[in-house]
Amino acid sequence: MATPCLFQEVASPFGVQGPAMCDGGRSMSYAGIDIAKSSHVIGEVDERGKDAAKPMQFANSAEGFGKCAAYLEGLGAPAEEMLVGMEATAS
Repeated sequence: MATPCLFQEVASPFGVQGPAMCDGGRSMSYAGIDIAKSSHVIGEVDERGKDAAKPMQFANSAEGFGKCAAYLEGLGAPAEEMLVGMEATAS
């Protein structure tokens, strides 16, 4: 079982307050999803806002979201060490 993150309040790359480092000095992983009508893009940055994984486009479909889930699993970070955010949109 993974050790939970320590909640040290710092600004994340997304401008929200949250944990920066996990117990044992492991870094948090931040994934962001850019939302559009027919396809979306997911990417990962580290706590400094630097790209940590190549962004991936996926379709707005069940198959596409399966690919999104596989992308997140492929990052290798336990769920308690990852923050995922989605773009707010009205369209």
